[in-house]
Amino acid sequence: MRNILSIIIIVVMIGLIGIGMSFLFSGDNSNNSGGFFSNIYNSITKQNQEEKEVKGASAKIVNLHSHPLQGENWIISFETEGTADLKIIPDDQATIDDDEFVALYCNGVKMEPQILPGDIIYYKDWRCDRPFSANATAGEVAQVIHYTKKSGKHTFRFEFGNETMYAYNSAAWHHPSWTKRKKITIQNANVDSDLTNF
Repeated sequence: MRNILSIIIIVVMIGLIGIGMSFLFSGDNSNNSGGFFSNIYNSITKQNQEEKEVKGASAKIVNLHSHPLQGENWIISFETEGTADLKIIPDDQATIDDDEFVALYCNGVKMEPQILPGDIIYYKDWRCDRPFSANATAGEVAQVIHYTKKSGKHTFRFEFGNETMYAYNSAAWHHPSWTKRKKITIQNANVDSDLTNF
């Protein structure tokens, strides 16, 4: 009798071990879920895929500096490659107060972003690659347009995937007739002789 009881205990233990191993690797077939190790593997694989998608995302601002006057549109042209969430964020209170969102375009098509608190423009899974067209030139890919209610110094921060870029607007020292200019800063500490005022 004792041997039969030992055999029954061993058979039950082997059965439980078998069920446990089955759960760990294949899961419960009644709800089509993977096993413990399968779920871990799938989770890691999904995370790696998402990281590759974000790492593959790149962007650049085409016109970093603009000079719209009061009553004009501030058009920021930018290019993106890949897919990632896009945020266009006013960098300060003056930008929120003085610039009003008009539209967001991808290859000339008006897009419908979400406007989050703080006037943040948000577009989930933004993808706006350059069209395969001989007529496509820099600046035509994506544009965000804001109406300038009051001219001044304003900044928008663009976040796309892991990239952060800035676009600046300052009408304070710009005249529309100037076609080219360059800001030069000279510091006494970097000059060997005295500076002369002209």
